[in-house]
Amino acid sequence: MKLIILTALLATLSAGCSQHKPPNLTPDASMAYDSGRIVNALDDVRDVAIIASSFNQVPFSTAVTRRIVTGHQSALVIIETRGAGWEAQVQAVLGEVLKNTTGEAHTRLEPYVELARALLTRLGTRAFDEPLSADILAAYRELLARSAAVDTAWLASH
Repeated sequence: MKLIILTALLATLSAGCSQHKPPNLTPDASMAYDSGRIVNALDDVRDVAIIASSFNQVPFSTAVTRRIVTGHQSALVIIETRGAGWEAQVQAVLGEVLKNTTGEAHTRLEPYVELARALLTRLGTRAFDEPLSADILAAYRELLARSAAVDTAWLASH
């Protein structure tokens, strides 16, 4: 039963990735939308580990999940600062996350990491190629803060 619940949760996590971008977005909103998709893909990587660890169905130990959540935090900081080479830095973090898992945990996590990597490659540079307007930037920072709050809460409880 727990495996069915886990599968259903994971399916809903990735359901948003198939949505098409609304056609009438301003350039700022388009960049924010693409940036949000990258953050959501990174959230999926983290959430797979947290959910699997909670159900003890997949061999995600607390230590491995902690490294994944910490990697997610690092990626969010890199994305928020948008420094030179940010995309390559986030790719490196994802590589480390995958390197820190083995066996069945690696097999379960790999598709989510590859999705995040593909979105970074496809959308990354375009997502941050121009400064965002103040209101779009504020909404995007709120998305990052909500995502980071999940990391902080999980780390504090484990």
